[in-house]
Amino acid sequence: MREYRGLCAKIVSCIALMMVQSGASAQDAAHGKVVFEDQCAGCHTVEPNVNQNGPSLFAVLGKPAGSNTTFPYSAALIQSGLVWTDGALDRFIRAADTIVPGTTMGGRVDDIQARADVIAYLKTLH
Repeated sequence: MREYRGLCAKIVSCIALMMVQSGASAQDAAHGKVVFEDQCAGCHTVEPNVNQNGPSLFAVLGKPAGSNTTFPYSAALIQSGLVWTDGALDRFIRAADTIVPGTTMGGRVDDIQARADVIAYLKTLH
């Protein structure tokens, strides 16, 4: 048992060190706002029921995709069955056309940390 605990402690230490060295960090809503303004705000707002080329993303977490009644979504998104969880948003903003073929969403956020930060920012809007 002592050997097992020692091994676990070494593994945890290695993982922590790798995270520090790779720059991995917790979600950062302030950075997410900056990324949103830079990469998303050209099409989306965060004002309730104020749409642009894309729908408002105000309070989007937990809602079914295509449920903002003030925006004309593609049939593909409406029929997708997606609910905007952290995981669904992460996959969608990384590669929307792969997740929902036929969607009109054209932008993407390639960086995993930037996506996590944008999602953290969206969580602050309610």
